[in-house]
Amino acid sequence: MVSEKAPRLVQISWCPNCNVPVLNEGPCKNCSSETRRIPVNSSRLKPVFSEEKRFYNQIIDKSLSTSDDLLPSDECFISCGSVVVDGQKAFRISFTEGEWKAKAFAKYVVGDLVGSNLEEVLRANEHLLKEKEAEAVSFLENTFDQYDLPAVVSMSGGKDSVVALSLALKVDNKIPVVYMNTTLDFPETVDYIHRLSREWKLDLNEILPEKNFFDLAKELGPPSSMMPWCCQTQKFAPFNKYLNANYPKGILSIEGLRRFESGKRMNYKRISQNRAIPRKKSVCPILNWTSLDVWLYILWKKIPFNPVYEFGYDRIGCWACPHKGMPSFRMMEHTHPRLLGNWNEFLLSYASSNGKDKEWVLNGKWRLRHEPYEKVLLHSKKLCGADNSLLYEIKGDLNLRRSKEFMKVFGESRGNNNIRIIRGHDIQISIIGNSLRVTYTNKLMARLFEKQLMKATNCVACGACVGACEALKIEDKILTINERECTHCLRCTSSKYLRMSCVALNYRKKRFIWKEGADLASND
Repeated sequence: MVSEKAPRLVQISWCPNCNVPVLNEGPCKNCSSETRRIPVNSSRLKPVFSEEKRFYNQIIDKSLSTSDDLLPSDECFISCGSVVVDGQKAFRISFTEGEWKAKAFAKYVVGDLVGSNLEEVLRANEHLLKEKEAEAVSFLENTFDQYDLPAVVSMSGGKDSVVALSLALKVDNKIPVVYMNTTLDFPETVDYIHRLSREWKLDLNEILPEKNFFDLAKELGPPSSMMPWCCQTQKFAPFNKYLNANYPKGILSIEGLRRFESGKRMNYKRISQNRAIPRKKSVCPILNWTSLDVWLYILWKKIPFNPVYEFGYDRIGCWACPHKGMPSFRMMEHTHPRLLGNWNEFLLSYASSNGKDKEWVLNGKWRLRHEPYEKVLLHSKKLCGADNSLLYEIKGDLNLRRSKEFMKVFGESRGNNNIRIIRGHDIQISIIGNSLRVTYTNKLMARLFEKQLMKATNCVACGACVGACEALKIEDKILTINERECTHCLRCTSSKYLRMSCVALNYRKKRFIWKEGADLASND
């Protein structure tokens, strides 16, 4: 995404008279009283929900050795672990050394905590919410007029995307909705999106990746912040495939991305492009909204939201994402123990097979996994008297099928299943039985051939490359190339046009590597 200068963050303040948060630094709209700053990160402030409150009370009770529920029944808020009640930090919920602990700030005496009235909170901020809504709707209207492209809403099931959807429906009540089901969403997320689609009568298009996340993890190892193969296989590639079939000229994708979610997003533009999905323009109407802006808008408009938030998650999405902090995984012990148990079982099995201990799993070190892969050498053979010819013996029917398919990108082929000749620019490939003989006049073409052959040998049918071209498809768990649609442009062999070029070559734990071996007497 292209960056632009981020605007100054509006500081959320507190009206002590109405005992409510105010979305700007001006006087309270309810009572005209002067407001004061809240001593927390304003951009991350959000309401504490009922189920979440019960959980925090349990933590606080255990930490402070009390049996009383110290959080009031009225509205409380939280930002980065700091629980805000009556405009002050009342408690700190922190995660240390594998267990939850809480601290109470000494300022507060039990019984002094009152909480905020939700109706008063909304009344104090309604004029600001109307301004934000009007600006976002106007931005979408202008964007739709500016670009001659169809528009869709990218729905993740999170709070931000449902607000973006609500705003987009004000501009076009028939706008299609795209849900990228990564197979890593909470079960509640899938149910929520389907329920919302029925209730709001949405034109919902659900996209699924070629392979389930767990199936790929068995072949590629668990993803990590250093080895994030899952974004390509479970998100980018399926979306590109969807565009190939439905919007080959590109789309405007209305998204709920917000710059204050992370430091990486602080400089994002409201309209931008991602190299991983080049035909998609991301349009972000709430880019400059804070978390509390979003939540108060949802509560004001009575928009249904994902029930996973009731547990206290600040963000949802792929539950096994390696970029998540350990508190999210500890929270899953409380909310989704079976889901986390299956994942930990896989991680423990992987750790046992790869020289890792139990702490590597339980302390979240798998999220930083960056380890060397195991090389399995396969040998090509140089033909004597033919400087630019190499012979490759392909072992296994599946590898042979893959190799025949992958070679189609180099040129038109002639022959049958037993003998096939592929002639391309600066290269000729002869496939006889289980042998591949390549003759080239350009060393660059020779390197492309060998890379393509390694991709065929290592392919896990993840589908990551499918979105790069309409000619590529996964059929019967194998990548196929439609010769009638392939133009032999060779873009699918280059990382310039295909992010990471090949997931298996970059991340597979055991990789087959071709190396030139002994000479053979030429049969020519």
